Amino acid sequence: MQSSTPNIINLIFEAGRGDCPVRTQDATTGERFGSLPRATRAGYDFEGWFTADGTAVHAGDVVSAEEDLVLYARYAKKKGEAQKKKKSSYRTQKRVLFTLLGVIAVLIAAYFLVNYIVSIIPYTDYDGAVYKAKKVGGVYSIYDADGYELEVNREGYYLTKHGTQLKLDPDTGAISEYAIVYTEGMEEPGANKRILMFAQIKQANVVSIQ
Repeated sequence: MQSSTPNIINLIFEAGRGDCPVRTQDATTGERFGSLPRATRAGYDFEGWFTADGTAVHAGDVVSAEEDLVLYARYAKKKGEAQKKKKSSYRTQKRVLFTLLGVIAVLIAAYFLVNYIVSIIPYTDYDGAVYKAKKVGGVYSIYDADGYELEVNREGYYLTKHGTQLKLDPDTGAISEYAIVYTEGMEEPGANKRILMFAQIKQANVVSIQ
């Protein structure tokens, strides 16, 4: 009569990214696995031990392996942790969004502030006359010190009393010189902006001609 010797194998517990208090334990082929250790992983629930082909192993299952068997721990993320991570991600995105909006608001405010400062800087002509850009009805124009709008020539440039041609930025109200009339001695610009040797006598100022 032939006696059979129990086939004892080694169960190897692979915890992956978690921890297991037991690294290995014995099992007998043909008998039940018996008590199996529990693996732990922060933020996860332990789902059990599985073979390499994905078969779940329970304490009451019969051992069919005849050689050492590696069991792999499987985990599932805790619902609370998943929600925390989702909320944390949402808060981070929200902070980034508000920061971005704040930067955009500052840039827009700076743009309008610069344009406003540029638009209110008056222009002083070579004869000392001061001109300012004003927005009336949503449109910029150049006005003299008495509040009269300057004449615009055919090219679209504003003409000062001195005859200087000014260019106006329609978006910001910034005034820049386009063409300058230089006079010397008794010269002065006439009504048609030509340089005259003497002061111009207008028809309205003539009483009679003999």
